[in-house]
This record gives sequence, C-alpha cells and structure tokens, in this order.
Amino acid sequence: MAEVKNAFIKSKMNKDLDDRLIPSGEYREGFNIQVSKSESQDVGALENVLGNSLEVNFSTLAGLSDGALSAIGVYAHTTTNTVFVFLTDYTESSGTNYTYSSSANNFIYSYNTYTRTATKLAQGAFLNFSTKSPIYGINLMENLLFWTDNRNQPRKINIELANGGSFYTTEDQISVAKYNPYQCIDLYTYQGPPNPDFLPTTEYWQTTMSDATSKNLPDNSDNPNYDATYPGDPDYLEDKFVRFSYRFKFVDGEMSILAPFTQVAYIPKQDGYFLDKSTPALGNGNSSDENETYRSTVVSFMENKVNRVELQIPLPTAGNQLYSAYHVTEIEILYKESDGLAVKVLDTITRDQFEYQADESTPQTESLYKYDYQSRKPIKTLPEAELIRVYDKVPVRAFGQEVIGNRIVYSNFQNKHTPPEFMDYQVGVTPKSTFYGPPVPNSGGNTINEAEWKTSIIEYPEHTLKQNRNYQVGFVLSDRFGRSSTTILSSLKSSTATANDIIFAGSTFYHPYYEAATMTGVAPLPSVNDWPGDSIKILLNAAISDSPADLQSGWPGLYNGDPTSSSYNPLGWYSYKVVVKQTEQDYYNVYLPGIIDGYPNDPTDPPTIEVGQTAFITLLNDNINKVPRDLSEVGPEQKTFRSSVNLFGRVTPNNAAPPTHNIPFYPTVKGVPVADFVSTIGDQDTVFNLTPPATINDVYQSETNPLQARLTQGQYPDVAIGSIPDTTTTPYPFFLGVYETSPTSSAIDIFWETSTSGLISDLNQAIGTTAIPVGFGDFNFSQTEATLIGTTVTGNFYPLADIGLGTSPMADTEINIWSVKDGAGNDRSSDWTLVTNTGGQYVTYNLKTTKILYYGPNANVNQSFTFTFHVVDKTDPSNPVTNIMSIPNVNLGNVAPTITHPASSPATITVDAGTTTIDTLTAVNGCADTSKEKLDLTWSIVTQTPANTFSISSDGVLTQPSGSLSGNASVTVKVEDAGGLSDQVIYGSTAVDVPGVVAGKDTINPDFGETSNTTITKSGIASVGFFWSGNYNNCVRTTPNPTFLGSSYSSGDTRVAYPSLTLPLNIGTGGYEDKVVTGNPPFNNGATQCYGAFGINDTPPWYNSNYNAKAFAASTNPSGLTSGTAFIKVDFQWKAWPWALFNSTTESNYPFPANYDGSYKDPYIAWQAFLQYRDPNDANYPNNWQTAIDVEGNPIRFGSSIISDYTINNSTAWQGISTTNGDFGKTGVLNKSNQGYTEFQSQLGNLTDVTSIRIRQPNLNDNPNPQTAPALGGESSVIGVFGKDQGYNNASYFGDYRLIIRYPASLSNYGKVIPSTTNCGDKMFLGNMGSIPYLNQNVKVKLSFGDFYYPAAGLYKGAFLHGNRVETDVSSYGYLVSTTGNASQSTAAGLTPSRQVYAREWAMKYVTQFYENPELTTKWSGGSGNYHSYSPSGAGELCAIAGTQNASSISGSYSNSVKNQSNQKRRWTAKFNSSGLKTQGTAKPNTISGT
Repeated sequence: MAEVKNAFIKSKMNKDLDDRLIPSGEYREGFNIQVSKSESQDVGALENVLGNSLEVNFSTLAGLSDGALSAIGVYAHTTTNTVFVFLTDYTESSGTNYTYSSSANNFIYSYNTYTRTATKLAQGAFLNFSTKSPIYGINLMENLLFWTDNRNQPRKINIELANGGSFYTTEDQISVAKYNPYQCIDLYTYQGPPNPDFLPTTEYWQTTMSDATSKNLPDNSDNPNYDATYPGDPDYLEDKFVRFSYRFKFVDGEMSILAPFTQVAYIPKQDGYFLDKSTPALGNGNSSDENETYRSTVVSFMENKVNRVELQIPLPTAGNQLYSAYHVTEIEILYKESDGLAVKVLDTITRDQFEYQADESTPQTESLYKYDYQSRKPIKTLPEAELIRVYDKVPVRAFGQEVIGNRIVYSNFQNKHTPPEFMDYQVGVTPKSTFYGPPVPNSGGNTINEAEWKTSIIEYPEHTLKQNRNYQVGFVLSDRFGRSSTTILSSLKSSTATANDIIFAGSTFYHPYYEAATMTGVAPLPSVNDWPGDSIKILLNAAISDSPADLQSGWPGLYNGDPTSSSYNPLGWYSYKVVVKQTEQDYYNVYLPGIIDGYPNDPTDPPTIEVGQTAFITLLNDNINKVPRDLSEVGPEQKTFRSSVNLFGRVTPNNAAPPTHNIPFYPTVKGVPVADFVSTIGDQDTVFNLTPPATINDVYQSETNPLQARLTQGQYPDVAIGSIPDTTTTPYPFFLGVYETSPTSSAIDIFWETSTSGLISDLNQAIGTTAIPVGFGDFNFSQTEATLIGTTVTGNFYPLADIGLGTSPMADTEINIWSVKDGAGNDRSSDWTLVTNTGGQYVTYNLKTTKILYYGPNANVNQSFTFTFHVVDKTDPSNPVTNIMSIPNVNLGNVAPTITHPASSPATITVDAGTTTIDTLTAVNGCADTSKEKLDLTWSIVTQTPANTFSISSDGVLTQPSGSLSGNASVTVKVEDAGGLSDQVIYGSTAVDVPGVVAGKDTINPDFGETSNTTITKSGIASVGFFWSGNYNNCVRTTPNPTFLGSSYSSGDTRVAYPSLTLPLNIGTGGYEDKVVTGNPPFNNGATQCYGAFGINDTPPWYNSNYNAKAFAASTNPSGLTSGTAFIKVDFQWKAWPWALFNSTTESNYPFPANYDGSYKDPYIAWQAFLQYRDPNDANYPNNWQTAIDVEGNPIRFGSSIISDYTINNSTAWQGISTTNGDFGKTGVLNKSNQGYTEFQSQLGNLTDVTSIRIRQPNLNDNPNPQTAPALGGESSVIGVFGKDQGYNNASYFGDYRLIIRYPASLSNYGKVIPSTTNCGDKMFLGNMGSIPYLNQNVKVKLSFGDFYYPAAGLYKGAFLHGNRVETDVSSYGYLVSTTGNASQSTAAGLTPSRQVYAREWAMKYVTQFYENPELTTKWSGGSGNYHSYSPSGAGELCAIAGTQNASSISGSYSNSVKNQSNQKRRWTAKFNSSGLKTQGTAKPNTISGT
C-alpha cells in the first residue's frame, strides 16, 4: 500500500497552525518520542523514547533518608553528558515573603551519564532553596554554572573548583555580584608601644603621609621620616593631588567595584607655614616667604611635600583567610589625580603577598594590608567602563536567565532595593575632633565601634572644610555586593541648637567665615593658633530601620550574614557612605603687597579720606587675571574699568601707620559674609590723577605705575581692612595681604563621594539608646610618694559615654573587674582598693591606697600604671553592655627632696681658719616610708665663690680640701632625687645680706658695701652725709640730729651754710644727692664778693652732699649693718701751701704778717663730725638716732687734733725733714686723741666732736730763706669699729648708721684758711693761691669703710701721701710689743716695742689678742697684766698704712726726733694679760700732749 513518510528534521512540535498548513519537518503532537539525530538515512525519524531507570538516589547519597530531597532544578549539558541537579528538603509555608530555614538541606550535584558518577558541587542552608521556588534559569558557560530562582540573587559556581562541595560555603563565594570593598584606605598608623588594653590616643598615632627625602625639617631639626635609601622619585607628587583606592580580583577573574577613594594625599611644604629664611632674620614682623609671595603672587611652598604614603588597606578578614573566605586572588591598588579622569593601577598584590607577612612564611593574621607607596608611576590605566561601573548591574532577583552571545542575560528581574525615604540626622561643622580610633594593633584592647572613630586630625592634618560654602550631606546605602541606594537626605529641615553651642541643621548646612571674636580659644572653637581645621559632624537621631525584608515593597531589611540564624539575610542593607554636594567650586587667593585703608598718600594727619570706606590694592603678575577687568561695553579711550569679582579679606596688615605686622581678617558679621567690591581698576597715574614720574610712598613699586584697584569696603564691625596711609615712613614696610575671590558655581548637580563609610550595624549600634563607654571623668589621679596608706588618690570618677557631640556621664554603671599593671608588666592591683559611691546623680568610684609607693630609679616604668576597668552599663537591665576601658600613663608623683640640715636657707656657718670639714648636710627624698626616705639622693655643688674652693661627698659632707679659706665664701649645694627634683641650700646671700661660710671671723652683709680712700667732699667747703640704712627715705633728717654751732637755719639740715643747700629727705637712685652754691653768694654781713683768683672775682663753691653705699656699688640694695663687724675710717686732710710760690720775703708779702717776726700764730682747720646709729626694731624708729657704740662698748667720737710743724733750731737747714720718706712730716702727729683744739670751742662747741689740724708756719727766725721749705700736710684719721664684737663678746649693734660732717672752719686771727658765711678768708689762700684750686685740691675728707676683718684691697693703696702698695693675702698683721710693761700708761708709752707678735686686727686701737705666730695659733704669753707699748712691725703692714690714726712715736713732748719718722714708729699702749689678751677699752695712742 502507499506509504507516507515524513522526516521531522526540524524537531519542532507545532500546535499553532492548521493541520493543513504545518510545514514539512514539524509535527502536531507527540508523546514519548524523540527525533533521531543519527547521521544515517533515518535522520529526523521519530523514535520511541526508552523508559526511565534509577541511576542515582541523591537523598541517600547525601546521607538522608530515601526521598528526603526534591529536585527543584535540573539542567542537562549534552556536550559533557552531565546533568546538574538542585535539591532541597525545605518547603516553606505560604506567605508574601520568603522565609529561611537554617536547618534546610540544600545541595547541588552533577551527574555524568557517561561515567555514571555523581559529584557534590555545593551544600548548605545558605543556598536557601525551597520547593516552592523552582529553578528555571540554569546555564553552563565553560566551567561556570549559573542559575537563578527568583528567590535569591543570581548565583554561579565554578564546577572545576567545587571540590566535593567544600569550596563554596558562603553567599559571598557563589553570588554573581561580588563582594563590595566598602572601606576607604586609611592614611594613619599606630607608632607606640603594643600596650595591652591601651585606649587610642593622639600621642601614638600619626599620618602615614611623609617626606622621606628631606634630611631636615624647616626649623633645621632632624626629619624623623628621612630615609637615606628611599628608592622613589622625590619630585613625582610635588605638583599632584592624588587619591588612592583599591579593588579585589576574584578566582573566576571578576573584579570588584572600586572602594571609596581617600582624600587627597597632600601636606604642603613647610607644613603650610610662612617662614623667615633671611640671615640674619628680618625681625620686623615680616618674613622672607611673605615678601616673596606678594612679589610673585604665588605661594611657592604650597607644593606637595608628601613623597611616601603607607596605604593601610582594610581587608574584610585576616589576610591569610582572604582567599578561602572570599576567593580573592589579587588586590589592585588604584591611583587618581585630581585634575584627571583616568584611574590607574599602581600595583597588583598577589595572594602570596597578602596571605603572608614580609618573611613569606608567617601567616598574615591582621585584617590589614600595608602598602608602602614610594612615588612610583602607575603601571596601567583602567578602561573607561571600569570608571563608571559603580555596581555590578546584577539584579537582586531574576526569574529568567539565558545565554545570548556568550553573555548571561536576565529577565523578569528586580534590579534594586527600595531605600528609606529619609534618615533622621543633622549636620554641623566644628574644628576637627580629638583623635579617637581603633585599638592598638595586636594589643587585645577594645573593639571600638568604627562609626565613632574620629581620625581626620591625624590622618589629614592639613585638610579643612572651606568656609563660606553651603554643604548638602547625604547617605548612600549599599548591600554587601555593591547595590546602592540613591542619595538619602535628612527628614529634618529646620536648624536646631544642640550641645556645646554647635549649630546643627538638616542635611544642608552653611559654613560661614569665622568671626574674630570666636577665634580666641573659647569653647567650642580653639584660638587661631591652635585651630586644627574644620570637619563636618553628623548627628544621627534614629537608627536605620531593621524591619524584615518585604518582597512587595522591595525593602531588603538589614544584612545578616549568619546562615545559622533564622533571620539570615545576605541581601539586606550592609554598608553606608557619606556623600556631599557642594556646587561652589574654584576660587583664587589674591596675594598682595599690602592693603591700604583709605587713599594712599593721604596728606592729612591722621588720614581722613574715605578711611574705613575705601581700600586700595596693587595688582601685579597673576593677580591681574585673578581680579579681571570687565572689558565689555567699554569705550576705546577708557582707562579705568570695574570688575565683577567680589573679594573677601583673609589676611591684612594691621590698621596702623606704618603697619608693623599682618593679622588674620574675618570678613563676616553674625555669620553673614561681607565682601569688598571692586569699583575701579586702572594704572596708578590715572586712578590718582598723577603726572609722571610721580610716586606714592605706600604703593608697591609705585615708580612702575602699577595697576590699582579701588575697593568699596564692606561694613565690618570691628576694624577696617588694611593699614592706614603713611606718607613719611621710608622705606615703607609692605606686609602680605590676602583676598579670596568669590567662587564659581558648578551647574552639575552631583554628590561627591567622601572617605567616610562604614557598616550599618556599627551605625545603628552607635545611634542606639545604649551608650558606649569611652572614658572616665574626674579621674584626677593625685598620688605621690608622700601619700599615706588609706588616702583617696582620685576624684570621684565615673564612666563617660560618647553622645556624638562630646561625652556625658553614664548614670547607672558597675565596675565588676579591674586591674592595674605597671610599665614592666607587673600586676599592681593590690596597691589600691576600689570604692563605689552610690546615691548621687550617677554612680562614682574612687581609689584608696593600701601601700606607700616610692619614686625611685626607673619610676617612669615601675611607677607608671595602666588602670583597666570592665564597665557594665546597666541603663537597660535587659541588655547590659560591658566595655573594657583603660587609663594609661597614670604616673606616681614625685615629691622634691628636702634638706633637713641646715634648717634654713640662706645659711651661715663659721669655722676656724684652716678647717677642712665645713658642714654635714642631711636630706630626705619625700617618700612617706621612712625606711626609704634617704635613698637615691645625689649631692652636688651648684655655684661657689671663690671658685674651686668647696667639694661635697656623696653623703653630704661639705669640705674645703685645701683648708686655705679665710673670711667669707658662698656656696650653693643641691640635693637631687631619683626623679630629678631637687632642693638646695645657699650658704651666704648677697640678696638678703647673709654671710656664708666664714673661716675665722664673721663677715658683714655684702649690701653694707665698701670703699677705700674715697673723697666724699666735692669742694674744700662742703658738708656731707653718708648713710647705711634699710630705708633711704627716712634716714636723712630724722632725729635726733647732731647740733652744729654756727648755723642759724632751722630747716633741720643744720650742717648747711645757706638755706638753698638743704637736701631732700631721700637719696637719689644713683646713691647720692647734692646741691651747690657758686658765684658770689651774699654774706651774712652784707659783703658780696671775695678775692678773685689772681685778681678776678671768684668764690669757691659751697656743697652739701648725701651718699649711700650705692654710690660706690650700683647693685647694692638699701641696707644697714646686719651681720659681722664693720669699720669706718675718716681721713680729714689739709695740705699746706709751698713757700716757693712767693717771690719775696718782705713782710708785706708774708702770708701772716703778724707771724713774720716769729709769733707762731699758725693757721688751723677743723670739722665737726658724728657717727650715729639706730635700731630699726626700736619703738621710736625712725627717730631714734644716737651716738654709735664701738665693739668695745665705747662711743665713737671724732674729737682729735693734729699738729704738723716746721719748727727747727738749725738755721742753716730744715733739720733733715723729708717729704719723700718721712710719714710724720706728711700727716703730722696726734696732739690729742679725744678732742679738737680749744681755739674752736666758741665756734664749734663740744670739742669731742671736733677734729682739727694745725700746721706751724716757718718764719724768718727759723730760716732766712723760707721759700725753700717743703709743703707739709696734716691728716686727722679717725677709725671706728662697730657691729658684732668678735673679740670680747660684747653686745652687737646691728642697724642703720649715718656719718654727718659739717663744712670745715678756720680761725680768723690765725690765718683764715676757710671762707665762712661772713668772711672770705685771707688773701693769701684766696687771692695769691687761687681759691678754687686750693680748696678743692688741698682740703678734703676721705672715707673708707667695709668689713673690718676682711678689708678691701684699696685700703692698702692710694692713701694720701702714702704712695701705692700691693695688697698681700693676709689674715694677720705684724706688730712689735714692749717686752716689759708698767702699771702707768704714760710710763709704758715710753717703752720701746721690740717683740714680734701678730694680731687679727689691723687698727691699733682695736687689737684684741697678740699671738706668737702669723697663723694665730699660739698666744703671746709675755703680757704682764700692765700696760705695754706696741707699734707696727713694718712699713708695709696694713696696721702701719691705715691703722695708726697718726699717733706719735713718743708721748708728752714734741721734739725734732718726732718730725722725720715713718708710720711704723707710731705707738699705742694698752694693758695685756699673760696670755696676750688686751683689756678692752685700754688702748690709747701716743700723743704730743699725752692725752
């Protein structure tokens, strides 16, 4: 029969067309058939399909019961004869949202029909299969198996790596969209010790940006970052502003999206400071950098100094787990320049590099990879597609999947999550926060919530937020695989004031210029010198909703990556990043040579032309372009133009004429910026209507006719900008001024990614109601080594929580565990007890001591503690939060040692001469433990005078090894403890007049002063006062005053000759006051003139002077005598005239005609003098002056008389009198030692206060040629010794002293040498001799005073007529004493001294004890208990030079043998006992009169 044969080559069933229209090769319907694919003749024939047979039971293969698993997807890959089967035993209940089972058994198997083997590819609950979510889209591309089930995100596995199901264990490993590295590279690192439980502080953290090529810092100190082996290009980044990022490469070749870029890695050279590099420094308020800037209009050092950056790349897990957990095989480090679009690859880090440390064998357990970037160029550039790829474009879910053109294509998908409409946050700007960041690496310290880290002050030390800008801040949320939300803004629109006076707004915030009044260091703003830069602060008020995922709304919920949790959600919101929109972009800084407030060259004084209203600036170089002229709509002849640029002042010269420095300028009023408007720009001559070549003083480079810009000043509230015009100062000082131009606005409405990102879980935890403890308040540790047991050594401290704007005390806490370790790691917890205080506003704690601690050597380690507290926040009892907090660097206080002997400072100690051991000092170190109070003390000498005199032993014994010290010395001794604190004692102080180490006799206080042989009268007729007092304002005329006869003035200053000579009550700062009367003052008798010098009217000046010790030592402080033994030596001197001046021997020219025939009426001269004393502690002080008492208890009086004589019996010679070698002829000898000449009784009164001199004149009876007679001198020398009696231990007289001397007097009928207020004096002295030369040169009073036992060197020198002698360093003086004595003093005066002895005293009146040897160790035993005579043993002895008071050699007569002898022949007598001790008050000089 006929046979119809069809070949169904198309293998296509067609039910759409009518049977009659079905094309050949297709069929209507078929069951249990297949089309043959044979290459033989039956190709296309229909064949019966063979029946099913069981090849493998996946349930039992998986270890489950038979039939436990259901296949939800099957894919047969015929090329490889492999069937892929997706199985699960989980069937979820009905509902609108998918549910997850952590106990579900999910598997992916492959079965090879050829080899009949099954392979497990993946297993685990994380696969999240369900029988209600069959998998329709399954494809195999090469070795990658892709599938999607519209339940989970699209997934894939590499069937060659599956490794029996152990290779794929997490969603991160099987998702088509790869893990998104959400964290930015960190540019800061820890550089301190790995201290366990160490809180992060600024001290040990630093930026990783550095300059590795400069040896020195700008101040020439060593650069700690210098690396001599640095291999990079030191200049590569100099002109670049670069940012860094990274991305991961995964095992199947995929690349993650780019991590956020860092901020610009930039620190300016010189750290942005203008420096003065001039040599020498300018020192005028300016700097070379500033000068260079306004000259060039460029800040040359604003280049990048960074050439090395250690990139701290955060990893999602430890480096040695990065491959196993995420299948990451490489890390690419990326680089982008600010002015370019390209992203370049710096380097590729391989798996070996990030899995192991530098030694290539130690696993990298830190979740950080450190890359040392050394200014190397990138190796390649990423293609453009990679730049705009902000996520992987893999849908959240997809129902369909197919391969088209070797690409996976998804259909019927959800491409994004639904974000929250708003977030509840506010934005503000404040200075950068104190560093608060991660725990110390490898320390075991706290894991601090990363959302609370504040690192910019360290990480980006020179970055700041631009002022006068609007910022809109938003959040972008992402899931773990980079699917991002749109920008989410705040729901809050209005501004609100919050803590610490920080103003927060909604998502948009205007950051104004600061005002001058705010940059003074008052919180919350620092002073301008401490300002670290600003940063944006975000205050989040509510957490991001953690409501479950919802399929209907597209809300993904929050990420939960724990597959064992029933709320496992790998697609929830995972991370956030902060984005900012700021459309005000480019601006310029205009660097200017000064700014003028008003018109330059304003001639008015002070300037008035538009001051405070107009300002002028000079435009040079690039500033011409920065402040461009508006050239539209201008005429061809126009020479001046306006500019549309607004300028904001930032730096200005100070508002002075001329300026002296520049200062910051704050162009804002109550937060509103105030700009200066450019009204005119033109050349100088045009703007100011000048005729060339005119110049203006305060215009920079005026001679070049520069461009001038006239500015209309804004209405500034505090001070106008610029310096005041100045037409006179040349050269004019120009100081850098800076204006800022208004910015250009960008039309691109775009948010810019910042380096701030993190986990939403951290963010929500930080926002949550449970505060996180971050520190302690009022810890205030105060323990020192002097603290006793049981003492509270802290404040009542309490935990603090960070609330976003600062910290706040936590109300309800508990410290349940605590520990203390010292710097050596020792447990010191037992040294304190922790006390808990409840019942207050919040729980507080304090520490009490259980042990006395000692601050010994290495206390910075052994007594430096870290207190670690485990703080439990019990605010929410259902969720107590425990946090470990440490307080490091808690240091025991050191207490300075105390010297216990001597007990006070300054101290005085007296030792015998020759003593080597001076004192044994003792001290304690400040520790309250008496067993340790003397440990670790070190003694040393700080200063000493004389140098190299003293030494001190380790146990405090002060010595003077040579034993040669004589007199007073000073030394400062210091004791230092183990911690470097010290105490010191001063032996002797000039500041408070305390003697120091005295070897032998006590010394006087230094401020008493000293001088030697100093003339204190300024003319021959001068009154003088000398004062030693602690108060120079109440010592001059306080009472009782001495009574001077012959004065008729009641001014209180009874020593003056004229009222106009009265001195003020105080003494000048120079140490003296004086007044003088010159010319022809009126005489009391009406006479108006004196004899002139050589016939010219002339009158000698009358002086009245007051002195104190400061007149001779400028540093001397006001002081009386407070210690030791002082002396005063007053030498009243008169030198006679030489006869050789007279050219005739006639009686008419003879000086004294009445004496011409030999009547011997010779001239006399006399002074009244007083030494008074007062006790400052007396009830009558300051009016308690009295006659001074000497050390032997006798009043010190000046009564004495001197005679100097030409009388001789040999008419042919002058009896051999020598004025070269004979001391007696130069000074005369004592006539009486207790009163002046009686001739002055009526004129001067009490002769015990009168010292007088008589010089006998030669006459023709003596010699027919008197003009050959030598000039004789007379000197009355009075010595008083007072203060401390160190010989007999009499009462000491310490206090104020004053010496008062009346101007000299003479006798009218004896040759009037001295003028008086009624008489000029004899013509011989005032006419022929000349008044002023004679009186000023030949009538004087000289003063010596000082320390009696340690006289000044000058006492040896310069004595009147004595010649110069060199001082010898002596502490004893040589005398001769008569070997026999006599009960009668007058008889003993005639005994000849012959026995060599020595005494400590140089004044013969005040000799105390005679010794056999100069060392004063053996007392003289030759005393008889009677009177002995004694004299100096040599002419060079000080007792001969200054101590005789011009005594005679014999007593009771005046023979020629007296007239030509030396000072060593002058004798005194006194009573001495058998041990050489003088009976006090018995010493008397030999005198002519015997009295």
